[in-house]
Amino acid sequence: MLAANWHGPKDIRLEELPDPIEPTGEDVLVEVSWCGICGTDLHEYLAGPIFIPPHVDEVVLGHEFSARVVAIGDQVDSVAIGDRVVVIPHRVCRECHFCRRLMFQHCRNLQLIGYTRNGAFARFTIARQDQLVVLPAEIPEEFGALVEPLAVTFHGMRQPGVELGADITIIGAGPIGLSAVATAKAAGLGRIYVVEMLPQRAAIARAMGADEVLDPRDVEPLAAIRELTGGEGTSVTMECVGREETMDLAIQAARPGGLVLLAGITESPSDVDLNAAVRDEKEIRGCIGYFDGEFGAVIELLASGRLDPAPMITHKLELDRIVADGFELLVRDRDSCIKVLVSPS
Repeated sequence: MLAANWHGPKDIRLEELPDPIEPTGEDVLVEVSWCGICGTDLHEYLAGPIFIPPHVDEVVLGHEFSARVVAIGDQVDSVAIGDRVVVIPHRVCRECHFCRRLMFQHCRNLQLIGYTRNGAFARFTIARQDQLVVLPAEIPEEFGALVEPLAVTFHGMRQPGVELGADITIIGAGPIGLSAVATAKAAGLGRIYVVEMLPQRAAIARAMGADEVLDPRDVEPLAAIRELTGGEGTSVTMECVGREETMDLAIQAARPGGLVLLAGITESPSDVDLNAAVRDEKEIRGCIGYFDGEFGAVIELLASGRLDPAPMITHKLELDRIVADGFELLVRDRDSCIKVLVSPS
């Protein structure tokens, strides 16, 4: 099968790899329908290894995907051949402290499809049955490939301190920032302010429910946010870029006692000034992954129509175009290229 195989920074090769072996036990062989290029995939392309372990010389990327079940192991009882599924990329031990508390992204023995195990930029991949969530018939498979990033930001909206009706500042309107807009709206938060300078991303943020989009080239974002909130700042801020200056803005834009969610991934260590958090007793919390059940909750929101991620999808590619028209396009044209979906099949 043809696969997009990561060998190092700027080195993703389209290679013919053997098809996975027939599954045994709880394993399931799936044929990939659609897989999104994630921002973390782009970081791995530009500056990896970041989430890929240093000892891994090559791995097939791709972890945001929908698929169809084509073969099952002899202990599989939760899915059947032909089922349309969304795949949770976490393969967990189910025994450690965090697994027992359903905090699967913190599993001490975590394996990740697309980083430590071959992923979905290939026709077939293997997952365990507890990684699969059946996709209802009314949800398109393209939307299924967006469940993973939507689950990341839905997880943020469920953090302690995020209250119904609370206002929120979202910094960055890339795929995660736009997912944050959509899930904030669906979760019942109040006014949604977005900081974004690229015009198409700003327009999509408005279309997905942002009340105000602030262009840093036209206004000073912190001053604008404080003006919009009576001088207080917002109850919640969510940083979705992964740069020092935007992390600083997220901290400054939160009201005293507010919650700062950091979802952006940096490509190198950062030096963020934390004095504002100390002075105003703000809580800073990293936000990554999802707890057990949050994929299912996102799928329910999609099925109900409360979540509509369609505006995020800007490109659909076949696998042989993934580098030139996928990764490289994301580098060249960040405004018009938001979520790129790839069909390996």
